[in-house]
Amino acid sequence: MSREGTRKADLHWTQPGKRNLADSNQMEANFCGRVRRDGLHLGQAQHMAKDREKRRELVAALSLVWDKLVSYAHLLFVSPGASFCFDNEGYQQNNEGCLQSIVLTNTGYDLIVPGNWSIYFYSIRIIEPHLYPYLSGLLLSSGVRIYHHTGYLYEIRPDPKIFQPIKPKEHLTLNFKSADFVVSTSDIFPNWYIHKRGGKSAVIKSTANKSNNFVAPFNTSAQWKRYKQDKYHPITVMDRYHINSDVKDFGYAPADRIIPTPFYMTVDEDKKVDLSFIKHKDDYESVTWQQAYTLKVDASSNRVLITASTAVGAFYAIQSLLAAGKFADRLFQIPEMLIKDEPRFEYRGLQLDVSRNFQTKAEILKILNTMALYKLNKFHFHLTDDEAWRLEIPGLIELTEFGSNRCHGDSSETKCLKPQLGSGPFQDTSGSGFYSVEDYREILRHASSLHIQVIPEFDMPGHSFAAIKSMELRYIKSTIGKQKNDSNGQQRKNLPWKSSTEFLLSEFGDNSSYMSVQHFKNNSMNPCITSTYTFIHHIIKSVKKMHEDIQPLKMFHYGGDEVPNEAWSKSPACKKLIERDLNIKDRQGLKKYFAKRVFELLETEDLDIGAWEDGLMDIYGYAWQNVWEWNRAHIAYEMANNNYKVVLGHATHLYFDHAQEPNPEEKGLYWATRYTSMRKTFGYLPDDLFGNADYKITGDAIDLQEICQDGYGSPPLVRDNP
Repeated sequence: MSREGTRKADLHWTQPGKRNLADSNQMEANFCGRVRRDGLHLGQAQHMAKDREKRRELVAALSLVWDKLVSYAHLLFVSPGASFCFDNEGYQQNNEGCLQSIVLTNTGYDLIVPGNWSIYFYSIRIIEPHLYPYLSGLLLSSGVRIYHHTGYLYEIRPDPKIFQPIKPKEHLTLNFKSADFVVSTSDIFPNWYIHKRGGKSAVIKSTANKSNNFVAPFNTSAQWKRYKQDKYHPITVMDRYHINSDVKDFGYAPADRIIPTPFYMTVDEDKKVDLSFIKHKDDYESVTWQQAYTLKVDASSNRVLITASTAVGAFYAIQSLLAAGKFADRLFQIPEMLIKDEPRFEYRGLQLDVSRNFQTKAEILKILNTMALYKLNKFHFHLTDDEAWRLEIPGLIELTEFGSNRCHGDSSETKCLKPQLGSGPFQDTSGSGFYSVEDYREILRHASSLHIQVIPEFDMPGHSFAAIKSMELRYIKSTIGKQKNDSNGQQRKNLPWKSSTEFLLSEFGDNSSYMSVQHFKNNSMNPCITSTYTFIHHIIKSVKKMHEDIQPLKMFHYGGDEVPNEAWSKSPACKKLIERDLNIKDRQGLKKYFAKRVFELLETEDLDIGAWEDGLMDIYGYAWQNVWEWNRAHIAYEMANNNYKVVLGHATHLYFDHAQEPNPEEKGLYWATRYTSMRKTFGYLPDDLFGNADYKITGDAIDLQEICQDGYGSPPLVRDNP
């Protein structure tokens, strides 16, 4: 059957609240394909089949129906509506959850019947949190069950006893509540897919893009506000005009083209030097600051003089030279100028997370080039997280053969991690990918040529779902190998699986049950078993070897953040450790124990240690939690006052994954602040942390007196920390 000849059935997700759920004018999703007109209902089939042979025949018939469905059908539209929960005034209520609706409309000529099919989608909010966990599925009145797998992945499955076939031109509405709120179209990820259990998967066509056109619009304030106190509205054209009223077009202005702004600079626009006639000059003044430089462009002598004590200083001078120049009459001309410049901060970094969404090696090289233009010198490379492991580690092939891939694999989950963040059922999206050893070394070579230090991060003990599952798979494979070996009467001695537990990160008998902030189950390495540290030391040594002849590894960032509260609560090994070590009393003590063990490993390799502030042990602390209401912004000062080297990465101003405007159509997160604009980022005051305090999450203006006196606290910075 040709696709042109098929009829349609629609899925659409409408917006509850002030709109009619059955409104036929709302957005729809099309499901194209022929379904057998008899539309066998699985419950009916089981009732009709009174003997095993007939039952087999009917199951085979249902399978044939689904084969046709998979072969010829495409879901062209699944439109998740915005989530709403209203009080008497019509605003969302954070504490009650928010209503979401999916509407399945049959616009074809045949029945949509139950069977061995499911629809998979992603939700960043826990669905029906007050009923969680629903191990047997959350049964909805519409006759479907919703299952949570892990992370953001959910499954919609028709219940064979309750689900009623959807007749042509009729619809089925799925209503459920989720935690918190959804006020942005990008809260709903693309690449929903339909899957036949034990068979094929197909991406729902309407969701197979990043534009999120399948999401119904957010048209009212009750839809885009998170709660009654939320002060934010979408910015209008007039708002934007007033916000930027102080911006002027300076035309070609060399002083504004050089970023960061030089420490000292004079420019004479009337006098220019053509770089084609630069002459070499041997004499230069000494410059003591390692990254400092002096750049002098003299039109009278037609010379450019760069003075620097190191290659990196000269490199930065050239970046300024290129930024200040322009092409005129086919010549690259530089105005006469004198620049004396040096960095204010030794650490000027950019973090890139490739674990959630993989970026190719070519893309990484482009990012490094851009960093060099802005004289950034630290590349914080976030290579692992719950969602994936991205770097090849010799000797641990499971980390990349399995842990770097996301797809809808087989039921035994030995092929890949489950889809997350809209990665879909196949391995051809940014959900999958890794850097080989040689890829990573090429990145190091390019970074070194640009005077950029690469700081790899391997997030642990939390955020380690991909690593944990990879090492469990390694154990399973080696156990199967041992069993096969024993059955053949061969000896185990000197075989590769003889130490199958050597790199395990989880403990047999640990019945702890917990979920991370990102909804991953049991995602934390066990700090109380020896194999965890064997694994970590292997990673450290492997990465150090990759660096050694290109850019010697100086710092290893181990993350350390967001360990769930119930992690290791029922671990036999941790119970024994706490009984044995009087310095360890609780989970916080176990985190400190883990940090100390990692620090000792890094000390043996002569490496500095980096960690996020909530996983801090020693040396470099990365401060990020400065949401003013959380009473944690002061931690950066406290770390500096206690002799830590502090890297400021404050979420309210420096997290580029946040929306740039408070508009539901603007992509991005909003957990730290409703939006992070270019103005906020470039206006950030690293020397005056509390001078950045502008707005609360609600949009209310910050009262500095409130921060300093009403429990927030603002300790003075008593120790300089470059």
